[in-house]
Amino acid sequence: MFLGTLEPDNFMLGDLQVDKIMIGDIKVWTHVVIPPYVGPPSPLKFTNDVTLIAGTDFPAGIQINVCLIGGGGSGCVIDINGGDKDGGGGFSGDITSVQHTFIYNEPYQFISGLGGTAKTSLGSGNSGQESTFGTFTALGGSGGVKDGDYQGSDDTRTTCAGTADDGDYYNSTYHTYGGQSSGATDGSNGQPFSNSENSTEGSGTGCSGDGSGTGGSGILILSW
Repeated sequence: MFLGTLEPDNFMLGDLQVDKIMIGDIKVWTHVVIPPYVGPPSPLKFTNDVTLIAGTDFPAGIQINVCLIGGGGSGCVIDINGGDKDGGGGFSGDITSVQHTFIYNEPYQFISGLGGTAKTSLGSGNSGQESTFGTFTALGGSGGVKDGDYQGSDDTRTTCAGTADDGDYYNSTYHTYGGQSSGATDGSNGQPFSNSENSTEGSGTGCSGDGSGTGGSGILILSW
């Protein structure tokens, strides 16, 4: 039974604690005593698929800060020898930042969105996949495209996951731009004559004249 979006801890009739509420023969609410939380301390970060139990793996019955990030996109590949000079880096995964109270002893599954696969031929990068945690979703980041989109140039980016830097572009002649940072880790740099590096934790990869790296997989951070 909920009051708005919150499940009440107890009901009182005057000074008496109500143990359960019945509608006919159907029990619609039972008083649950949540024991003290003795699990891992805040914050918690997850990068792989996992099922978490509220009250055991993280606290139940209090507001939890949820930072959920989708998989990062991979950068484009442009034809440096053919005269191409501008190519966009991959975007970080979308970011869902919410506060939520989780129900004691309920399981909540985190699925980490895969980063966009490395690009090995000319064209736009590949998008990352969405991450999910319970009912929350964060979409994957788009892949970089030739002549535009994300122009990573070592700028600092702050999100619910932290503070980190975008990847940098190569130089003023070859604008192979870097990937967008998720805030958890840096995006990878653009590289005109070699592969750009893989990214981690939702960040995007730089554009390249040879081949782009793989976007970072999605992450989940819980804090309280």
